[in-house]
Amino acid sequence: MRTGPLVVTYPLTGRSRAIVEEELGETAEAIYLVDLAPAARAHALGRAGAVLSHDTSKELRPDEIPLIRNARLLQFTAAGVDWVPTRDLPSELPVAANKGGGAEPMSEHIVALALAAAKRLFIEHANLESGEFNQGSANRMLRGGVCGILGFGNVGVATARLMRAFGMKIYAINRRGATTNRPTGSRPTSSTTCCGSPMSSSSAPR
Repeated sequence: MRTGPLVVTYPLTGRSRAIVEEELGETAEAIYLVDLAPAARAHALGRAGAVLSHDTSKELRPDEIPLIRNARLLQFTAAGVDWVPTRDLPSELPVAANKGGGAEPMSEHIVALALAAAKRLFIEHANLESGEFNQGSANRMLRGGVCGILGFGNVGVATARLMRAFGMKIYAINRRGATTNRPTGSRPTSSTTCCGSPMSSSSAPR
């Protein structure tokens, strides 16, 4: 049984469109807003069953936003939507973020920064630019060290998984005080995690 169409408000590649349509199957039609003329856009938005968006403030005109009030869901692709003016959206419209969607790439970025700091990458690169090659300068090993994670949600858990592979002990804190993803080491206090760890990462919401 088909419901109202899924209206996608941002450009998608041919491969991405194929994935969307494969996932939808016979459940709903996919309509891509960028393919439509203004009048057709309004018609599609008015009968949308669901809307998939990066940023409605950039992808929809102000007069188009009220048209999606009858949709069953507005799904954003980003994990956090703090930059989207959600106050401008219809109050009756259910809104969802893609929680955890960027956890893996974000955790790799965190590990890259940790390695750069431990190995003095930026410091020694600046020294090289000035003609100084400190081949014998000391740096830190991650193996055997402690990684403190403030905020043990999706990003924190993904970061812990990568840091464990380096042989680090994980100390983590979250708002609940409990997790099914047990970090290694003893339960820390906030001072242990934030101040006593050689390596700290914050993935807590702002």
